[in-house]
Amino acid sequence: MRKMKQAALKKGQEYLKKCTEFLKEKNFPVSIVKIITLNPPSSSVKIALCEYSNEVQPDVIVCGSRGLGYMGRTFLGSVSDYLVHNAKCTVMVVKDEFSSKQPEKDDGTESMT
Repeated sequence: MRKMKQAALKKGQEYLKKCTEFLKEKNFPVSIVKIITLNPPSSSVKIALCEYSNEVQPDVIVCGSRGLGYMGRTFLGSVSDYLVHNAKCTVMVVKDEFSSKQPEKDDGTESMT
């Protein structure tokens, strides 16, 4: 289990480094890039991210979207949705440009959030 956690942390650090380099190439100022680990691991990621953002008070949080759709968000929850509604700063949700998921069809109803 420990080796898996270390491998995941290393992969996350490499990914963040690539993202930071990409943003800097585009002249986007990046001041804090951090991997947040949870103790205990069963803690809620969304709550930990909100608490951390309250401490450091960033200008913006950039997070990804897995494109779960309505049912996935209902049963699994959505970190990005939680951050959008609970973080005290701007939250930018980005989608994978290579996602094969098709957009959800509009059923004519509007969300009242």
